[in-house]
Amino acid sequence: GSEGPRRAFCVWWSSLPFRVLVTTMLSTLVVLGLAGFFLIHMVSGGVVRAKRQAVMNEANSAHAFMQQQLRGSDARSMAVAEALNRLAEQTSAQTTQYQMVIQSSTSTLVSGGLEASSVPEALSKKVHEADGMYITPTSVQWADPAKASEPGFVVGASLITATNERVPVYYVFPMTAESQTLQLIQNAVIISFTLLLGAMLVIVYAVTWQVVTPIRRASDTALRLASGQLDERMEERGTVEIQALASSMNQM
Repeated sequence: GSEGPRRAFCVWWSSLPFRVLVTTMLSTLVVLGLAGFFLIHMVSGGVVRAKRQAVMNEANSAHAFMQQQLRGSDARSMAVAEALNRLAEQTSAQTTQYQMVIQSSTSTLVSGGLEASSVPEALSKKVHEADGMYITPTSVQWADPAKASEPGFVVGASLITATNERVPVYYVFPMTAESQTLQLIQNAVIISFTLLLGAMLVIVYAVTWQVVTPIRRASDTALRLASGQLDERMEERGTVEIQALASSMNQM
C-alpha cells in the first residue's frame, strides 16, 4: 500500500521538469482561481446593483400610474376587486419586465403565471404594517412546474383606494436576462483561464527542457570522463552559461 506514495516521492525528487511543471500548474491554478473569483464577483455585483436601481425606477413609475388610475373617475364606479384586476391587466400589458401580485381584502390577484409565494413573508409583513416602497431579493416561482425558479427582485408598496382602503401590491422582476449574461461571463472566464493555464504549462515545459537538456548532457559527459573516457568532449553551444559549463567540462 505504501509503494504508490513512495514511487510518487521518488519521481518528485528525481525529475526536475516534473517538479517545475507541477509547481507551476498548482500556483497558476491558485492565482487564476482567485483572479476569476474576484472578477466574477465584481461583475456580478455591478449587474445586480444596476438591476436593483432599474427595478426601483420601473416600480416607482408603475406604482404611480396605478395609484393615479385607481383614484380616477372610472375606478370609482367599479368594485375594488374589479378595478384592481383591470389595473393589473393594463399595467402588465405595458411591459414584460415584471409580474404583479395584488392582495386585496377579498382575493389575491397574480399575473403572468407567477406564484404568490414569490413574495417573501417578511416583505409582505412590512408592506402591511408601514407606508413606503420596499425592495428585496427573491426566488421567482412559477405556476408551471416545468419552469424552473430564478433569482429576481420584488418591490412592495400599498395602493390607496377611493375609500382609503390599503391594498398591498408587489412588482416581481425576474433576472432572466441578467442571469444569462452572468452565465456567459462565467463560461468565458473559465474558458479563457483554461487556455491560459495550458499555454503557461507549454511555455514552462519548453523553458525547463531548454535548461535541463544541457545539464543532462553535462552529467552524461562527466560520467564518461569518470569512467576513463578522457577524450570525451561536450559541445560548446547554447546560452553563455551553458557554453561556460561546457568549456569547464572540456578542460577537466
